[in-house]
Parts: sequence; structure tokens; C-alpha cells
Amino acid sequence: MTKTLFALLLVACSILGIFDAGYITYTKVTGQLPPCHPPFACGVVLRSSWAYIGPVPLSVLGLSFYAVMFSLSAAAVLEVSKVTLGKHIFSLPFLILMLGIGGAIFSLYLIFVMGVILKAWCFYCLISAINCMMIAILSVLHERKATYALHI
Repeated sequence: MTKTLFALLLVACSILGIFDAGYITYTKVTGQLPPCHPPFACGVVLRSSWAYIGPVPLSVLGLSFYAVMFSLSAAAVLEVSKVTLGKHIFSLPFLILMLGIGGAIFSLYLIFVMGVILKAWCFYCLISAINCMMIAILSVLHERKATYALHI
């Protein structure tokens, strides 16, 4: 597989995440709860204090994560290799890798919160967590292919 294929898969996962986190954000803003059937208890999870960092719903942070990942992955599809932030220049595959691993670690923390502290599961949150794990795996594979391509 080529690094472009991994980048395309990252774009697809990012779009899935935008829809998932966007839907949860929409339900938060409109005061609704997404439909959820047993054994899931989305209301318990989404109405808990764990669903916020201060006044900001975690779904907004998730939406931001997926939007940034989409932008970086789309740039990778276009064969961009470096990103400049201020006076700093970063390797795009490395930036995607760090973001992907960070998202996966945070998702594992949230799974712990759901399973151990809240003892309730949110279907949409689990979809996002699985998606973050896929993004982490794809970002590792993308970074390895990009690094390998530089050494040929």
C-alpha cells in the first residue's frame, strides 16, 4: 500500500468522525439526546460531568480533532510533506502521527471513564473511539511509508 492510500483512508475516517462528533454536538446544542437502545446508555454518558471540559462539550473537541485530521490528511493526499506553523516547520506525516496517537490515548481514557467510573456505554462515543484507534493505526502506517519513501 502507498502512503497516498493510507492518507485517503485517514480522510475517510476523519469524515466519519466529523459526522459522528458533529451529530453529538448538534444534539447537545439543540438539547436533545441521540437515539440509544440497551445495552447502551447514551444519556448517562452524555449528560455526565465527564462529557465536558469546563463549559465545552467533548463532542466539540472531537469535532475539532476530526476537522484538523481531515485537513492534514487531505494535504497528505496532495503530497504535501511539510507544514509551517509560525516559525516552525513540521513533517506532515509526523504531525498526523502525533495527532492520531494523541486522539487514541484520549479515547482510551474516555473508554475507561465510561466503563469504570460511569459504568455506562454510549454507542456514538464507542464509534468515535474505534474510529480514533483506526486513525492511530493508519497514521503509524502512513508515517512509516512516508519515512520509507524518503530513504529510497
